[in-house]
Amino acid sequence: MSDKPEENLRRREERYDRERRMRVQVGEDKETLEEVFDGRTLTTVMHLLNRGRLRELQGAVKSGKESRIYRGIDMKGGDVAVKIYLTSSAIFRQGRLKYIRGDPRFKDIPHDTRSLIDQWASKEFKNLQLAKEAGLAVPTPIYVEKNVLLMEFIGKNGVPAPYLREVPLQAASSWYDKIVEMVKDLYDKA
Repeated sequence: MSDKPEENLRRREERYDRERRMRVQVGEDKETLEEVFDGRTLTTVMHLLNRGRLRELQGAVKSGKESRIYRGIDMKGGDVAVKIYLTSSAIFRQGRLKYIRGDPRFKDIPHDTRSLIDQWASKEFKNLQLAKEAGLAVPTPIYVEKNVLLMEFIGKNGVPAPYLREVPLQAASSWYDKIVEMVKDLYDKA
C-alpha cells in the first residue's frame, strides 16, 4: 500500500499549521493592518514561517510612519522583533531616498517604491550588523527578506522596552554623555 495519501495528509496538516501560526491579531486599527499586509508582504511572512525563520507572528507592538514592529516567536520559542516596512507609504520614498543616495552599497536606486523599501530594509540590516560587530548596544539583526526585517526583541515577556523619552532619567547629563559616546563609536567603528 502506498504512503501517498498519508504523505498528502501530513503536508496538508503542516500547511494548515503554518497558516494557523501566522495569527495576525487584528486590532482596532484595521487600516494599519491593510497598510502593512499586502499580498507581497504576506507571501514574504509565509516564506519566513515555512523556512523556519519564524514559528509565529503576533500583534503589533510599535507603530510608526514608515514601519510596524510585530512580536514574533522564533523556532525555539523566544521573542523576536519583526519590522515590516510599509509598502504603500509615499512618505517613505520622499524621506529615505536622501539616505540611500551616495551610499556605495546602493549604487542603483530603483524607481519603484517597493524596491526602494527593500533596499532600505537591507541597509538597516547591514547597519545593525556593523554596529553589533563594533560592540555597540543595538538589537542583533537576524534576517532580512524584502521589506521584512527580523531582529532581537528588546523587552520582556512580549512587552517592548519603553522609548528613551518614556523613561524617567535620574542623571540626564550622564545619559547624554553615554549617548554621545555611542554615536561617536557608531561613526568611528561602524
